[in-house]
Amino acid sequence: MSRQIAKLKDVLISGVDILVIHCPPYGILDQETGKKLGNIQLSNLFYYNEDEFIPPKMLLCGHFHNSHGVMLTDFGMEVYNSATIVRSIQCNILQE
Repeated sequence: MSRQIAKLKDVLISGVDILVIHCPPYGILDQETGKKLGNIQLSNLFYYNEDEFIPPKMLLCGHFHNSHGVMLTDFGMEVYNSATIVRSIQCNILQE
């Protein structure tokens, strides 16, 4: 994951408006069963490298279904967790 984050940093230095990732950064729309489970390295990338690049305007993610929604970070990036809540649906099958 460290190598992927390093590659992502190189891409972000060139400027990105919208970033699509699977797992959100740690502490940003990442709550599942009462715990923060997002990616710490990704969170560190955004919070501690502001002088090296401007974070994307928008980050689209998913993964944590109980944390779906929208959040504006304190450094101005809109984060959208588009995971939907999983609901169990019972179906009655009619037999002839």
